[in-house]
Amino acid sequence: MRKASEIAEILLTYISVLLGVIAVHVFCHYGKISMEQVFFIDETILQMTWVKQIVLFIIITSLILTFAILLLPSKKLKIALSLVSVSFFVFVFSVYEYIRYNISYSTFYEDEYKSISPKDISFPENKRNLILIYLESMEQDYVGQNIKPYLDSLQNNNTSFLGFKQLDSANMTIGAQFASLCGLPLKKVASNKDLLNFMPTVVCVLDILKQAGYNLSYLKAADTAFSGAKLFAEQHSFDNIKGYDELSPTLKEKFGNVDGNLFGGLRDKMLFEAAKSELKKIQQPFMLSLTTLDMHHSPEYFVDETCQKTFGDIRDAVRCVDNNVKQFMEWLQQQDFFDNTTIILVGDHIGHVGPSMYPRKAAVFNTIINNVNGLSKENHAWSTYDLAPTILQAIGIDVPYLGIGRSLFKSDKTLLEKYANNFNFMLMAKNRMYNDFDQKFDIDLSFRPYSLGTVLTNQQTADYIDIGNNTFCYNTTIMSLDIGKNTKDNMELETNILSLAETFDIVLNGHIIFSNKELKPQKRKLNIPINKEWIEDDGKVVIEVNFTQYNRNRPAGICFDNFVLK
Repeated sequence: MRKASEIAEILLTYISVLLGVIAVHVFCHYGKISMEQVFFIDETILQMTWVKQIVLFIIITSLILTFAILLLPSKKLKIALSLVSVSFFVFVFSVYEYIRYNISYSTFYEDEYKSISPKDISFPENKRNLILIYLESMEQDYVGQNIKPYLDSLQNNNTSFLGFKQLDSANMTIGAQFASLCGLPLKKVASNKDLLNFMPTVVCVLDILKQAGYNLSYLKAADTAFSGAKLFAEQHSFDNIKGYDELSPTLKEKFGNVDGNLFGGLRDKMLFEAAKSELKKIQQPFMLSLTTLDMHHSPEYFVDETCQKTFGDIRDAVRCVDNNVKQFMEWLQQQDFFDNTTIILVGDHIGHVGPSMYPRKAAVFNTIINNVNGLSKENHAWSTYDLAPTILQAIGIDVPYLGIGRSLFKSDKTLLEKYANNFNFMLMAKNRMYNDFDQKFDIDLSFRPYSLGTVLTNQQTADYIDIGNNTFCYNTTIMSLDIGKNTKDNMELETNILSLAETFDIVLNGHIIFSNKELKPQKRKLNIPINKEWIEDDGKVVIEVNFTQYNRNRPAGICFDNFVLK
């Protein structure tokens, strides 16, 4: 039998090699990334065939390299290679920054967050429409080559901003959209089942427009469930939310096959076709948001068969997107609403590509078409967060700030200019004010009728949940029940709970009925006595889950099953 020390050596060597192989693969394809991007990996991605193939390749490669290292005669060389492997992993996945963020507190948001109340905002008498197009991974420059002539002409002949810097938490689509519309980072980024909420009490661009009477539509080439996009849209005022599942049946009638990028989703030209249909029926004033997909680099960008393939790399996809945008813009220019519509095209984030893909200036493409008369841009160093107030100003709403964003049409310094290289740290360090945003809910409760004694399974409890997507069970839960005037002595709540590694209180109508103090996942059955005096005379019951110990990167959530109030 092998000695325990030999087995330990083999295991440690394999783990170190595995980490190194993973880091090499990620660095070659995506460059240096943040741990937040890792936590954002969605389980739908893990089910894709190409991902399974990559995982298998990494495992086999690591095994081969492990045995090769173990055969080396020098123990010092073995240790050195293992340390190099682990160190490269630490570098590629920004582990040092992740640790630093999680052991640090700041008062940044107390000092710099600027809230706006919709009632204090003055709109022009003739409200301008807004079309906001997020172009997946679109950058300003591609080796200085003229591969996107139309987009470049738009940028040269309209308003655009230089000086962009991408920051953590805005380096993936949903994080960038949240930052650009709410002026805040989405720090709790995890997979669908763990992405708890999108701060519904925070006032975003969308909420301001909704209260002003705008009709809001959200069209996405990918599935709206991915990365919590539908939850974001629902919590921040969108009326009409459609993605691949909702749009593809109609588009198939016209185009046949609608699938594009191997990532899954509609082809960009078909998303623009869906946008035309939406714009023909939406009432003014409106705000339409589009999120494209063809440029998504994982697993591979998409080039439509109608587009010319010249370079054999991502530049072909850039040229194709350029042509799709041109056709859509030419259609828009023929519409009656065009002159009263501000159109903003912006790359959601810079491309997730390795260092060898091409030399480039890491800045998102951006241009504002038909902004209000008299607006002139200022020269700023800026980030995605500054787009929020800038978008509002572009449609004639004079606001200098929103959240931590500062308008690029104003002369005041952006926070990136104020804090320079320390800005990223200030964003991501722990902060109590930000935690309050993340935990607080202000929603209309549904109070669906519930008869005492009715047993609800997990799927059925979803019907009573007012916030959170119960599809994956784990969520921040607020349940509202209407039991009528049926209160009685000796009431009891009986339920099975499945919770993640977080401390929390279960609260019924403001009364704590259960407290979990254990920082570990658990499944348990609860039998909790309920005082009838806690129930309002109208029979309304609100059951909340309040997480009591904040940890930005620990998944939090709870699932009720076999729920019965009797």
